[in-house]
Amino acid sequence: MDGVMFEVHDFVEGHNHSMVADSDMQFVRLARKLTLIQEETIYELFNLNLGPVKAFNLLRTQYGGFENVGATKDDCKNFKQSFNCFIGEYDAEMIAQRLCAKKTFSSAYLFEYDFNYNGELIRVFWADEISKSNYLAFGDIISFDATFKTNK
Repeated sequence: MDGVMFEVHDFVEGHNHSMVADSDMQFVRLARKLTLIQEETIYELFNLNLGPVKAFNLLRTQYGGFENVGATKDDCKNFKQSFNCFIGEYDAEMIAQRLCAKKTFSSAYLFEYDFNYNGELIRVFWADEISKSNYLAFGDIISFDATFKTNK
């Protein structure tokens, strides 16, 4: 009444129905959520260069069907996007830390890098034992631009 409230005069239960069938509740946004274990699994799969769809398919297999995962492919895609946004400004530091950590496993491993005054990674060089022996045998060096045809 008065544009603010409504008054019910007659209620017929037979005309009422649930908004979502019980069998479809798993698709409602509030019912979907990746668990911490699932997020960690997806993160590890990303590190193995598996995309969000393949990560979801592996979860689906592991959990015995998509209805048991508790999330959808889009949730995996959104997790990856959120994760990439989170690490956006730290990705150069993460690369440097990861490659520096390899020095602890191999004394022959060499890794050098430079940041500019903005803290952006501008140069990276690494060589392991195999690449060093290949250089001694063949004398060739390959250089590549990993940013070629990217949107950043």
